[in-house]
Amino acid sequence: MSVTAKAFKGGLWLAGFSVVSQTISWLVTIFVARILAPDDYAMMEMAIILTGFVQIFEELGIGAAVIQREKVTEDELSSLFWCLVLWGSVLALVCLGLAYPTVAIYNEPRIFHLTQAVAVLFLIGPVTIVPRHLLQRELRFKAVGFTQSASVVLSCLGMLIMAHMGAGVWTLLGGNVIRQFSQMVLVFAASRWKPRLCFDHRKAAPYIRFGLPVVGGASLHYIYSRADIFFGGRSFSTNILGFYTLSQRLAEIPNSRILSLVHAVSYPVFARYQTDMDEFRNFFLKLFKVIGLFVLPLYVCGILLAHELIVVVLGDKWIPSVLPFQLLCLCHLAVSLTASSSLTVTALGKPNLNFYFNAAAVPVMVTAFATAAHSGAPEQRIALLTIPWAVCFPLMRLAFFAYTVRIVGLNLTQVVQTLVSPLIATSVLAAALLAFHRVFFAAQEATTATMTVFLIAAITGTLLYYTAYIMRYERSIVQSMWRMIRSNNS
Repeated sequence: MSVTAKAFKGGLWLAGFSVVSQTISWLVTIFVARILAPDDYAMMEMAIILTGFVQIFEELGIGAAVIQREKVTEDELSSLFWCLVLWGSVLALVCLGLAYPTVAIYNEPRIFHLTQAVAVLFLIGPVTIVPRHLLQRELRFKAVGFTQSASVVLSCLGMLIMAHMGAGVWTLLGGNVIRQFSQMVLVFAASRWKPRLCFDHRKAAPYIRFGLPVVGGASLHYIYSRADIFFGGRSFSTNILGFYTLSQRLAEIPNSRILSLVHAVSYPVFARYQTDMDEFRNFFLKLFKVIGLFVLPLYVCGILLAHELIVVVLGDKWIPSVLPFQLLCLCHLAVSLTASSSLTVTALGKPNLNFYFNAAAVPVMVTAFATAAHSGAPEQRIALLTIPWAVCFPLMRLAFFAYTVRIVGLNLTQVVQTLVSPLIATSVLAAALLAFHRVFFAAQEATTATMTVFLIAAITGTLLYYTAYIMRYERSIVQSMWRMIRSNNS
């Protein structure tokens, strides 16, 4: 079986598990959002503004190095494991101290103990890094999918119980702790890997050297990606910041839940093809087209149906999140289409390029967020804070993607041609949704009941149309996938 076929079959298992777990996760997120207040989401974001930066260094880029290297030994893996356990303990102590500056930044004493409690995650997370990435390296995505999905389901159950018991903001942190702990247990059971009682820093050093640019780029990304919360938290009330943070969570769902699965499967494949550039380029183009086919309609529907989605699913109290959600969808659409550039350069052994991109983005985005958070009337700032995401960041991502295309040995014309079909399909879909919206609400008042009917009809029609389009105009992709499913292990 080819690498691509094996990864695809494993990816189907990963996707299947993910559909079940994420459906449960989204439903629980909705129920929890109806119980919790906007203040709870704002306080959680404040509590992790500094600890989240520290968490970037938790992995030291070692996971990416384990997947990228052609050969690994047991002594190397054990040395990495004990290095990460020790490092996680150090970071947990750092996290305890960060509660003091976090409270000072926001002048919000309620988040002191919440911030310190985040330290628990640093004791659990590093333990899973080596066995979890070994599963990905071996393309065992069925096991990856099971461990991730089971931990998400257990986390959701815990969050529901805590929310109904009145745990408030602790519901959000508790869900993370349950997810990480259960994943730790399940990953070791699935991988059947046990660390040896040995540590040699010389064996760990090459992995850390490879991972440093990865973690360095991630830390820079964190600085500008959290700058909106930093400046918004100092400028907004916790209630307004809560509207903004929820819109962020909703807009990033396809990236954090769906696209992350694609990347989990594709990065090991890119790493396997790093010495065969013809296969590398073919896979790059196929991946770009598949992402375009599924991500374009998803985000366009999100933008066009934002008001009805938020009112029906979350309730009227979340209406201020509608416009920020729409603008953030534009950003995440660009991120989704260009995200393969980061995987590509890392798989080719050039993680420093991601570092350079993020270094260039820091001054641009931080300046833009600082300006937006203090511009306009208070009621306008929640929307203004999303402008850097909707305008500045997509332009930078597109420039980096164009550079990556050159490194791979392709030209932009070849890449753009693969997106023609998804663009046509999505344009027709957008026009149909706009027309349906105008006709539907011209005849009746926009109550919650009528919006619910509209949403059901719009989503059903979208699924039927897009399925028909793919079967009619992209049948070759379906047939290729079907051949890989039926392929044997030879």
